[in-house]
Amino acid sequence: MNLYKQKNIDAVLVEKALKGDTEAFSKLVHKYEYKLYCFLYKITFSKEDAEDLCQETFIRAYNKLYKYDDRWAFTTWLYKMAINVSNNSYKKKKHSTCSYDEVPDVQCDLNDLPEIAFEIKDNRKQFFKLINSLSFEQKTAVCLRYFHDLAYKDIGHIMNISQDAARMKVQRAKNILCEKLDQLIKKGVI
Repeated sequence: MNLYKQKNIDAVLVEKALKGDTEAFSKLVHKYEYKLYCFLYKITFSKEDAEDLCQETFIRAYNKLYKYDDRWAFTTWLYKMAINVSNNSYKKKKHSTCSYDEVPDVQCDLNDLPEIAFEIKDNRKQFFKLINSLSFEQKTAVCLRYFHDLAYKDIGHIMNISQDAARMKVQRAKNILCEKLDQLIKKGVI
């Protein structure tokens, strides 16, 4: 389904929800809850935090639905709200509650040696630790760009920065990740 048609369907659901049709908002929640949860999980690396933030985002979205601007995709508006919710939560906690044991398993071929499968999983954990070491804004920009394949224009809108600033945040985050990865490789960690 093309983006224009998708935006129209979402705009109709929003309009119905604003007129009191709670089923229309439920359809939006059902349509986007998994996508939003995955996004928040990639920022928090915590299942519980991602679930709580997802729920809080949808509550806030319902209460502020009248502010939705249909010039943007509903997901863009929702991600923007999720970032605000998670940023507020991050500021309150002032630290990460991440458990790297929750990092999803890497699927390995049954023919792989157990040592290789373990090494792949351990390298994946190291990579997620690197991403989590970024500032909140850099981590958010990287997640939006590479895990959700959003354009810099959309990332800028979501993060309340210009398209060029979004591109720069992603580039700086990539540079930091590359430097830290090089350090881990030199130390023999990866």
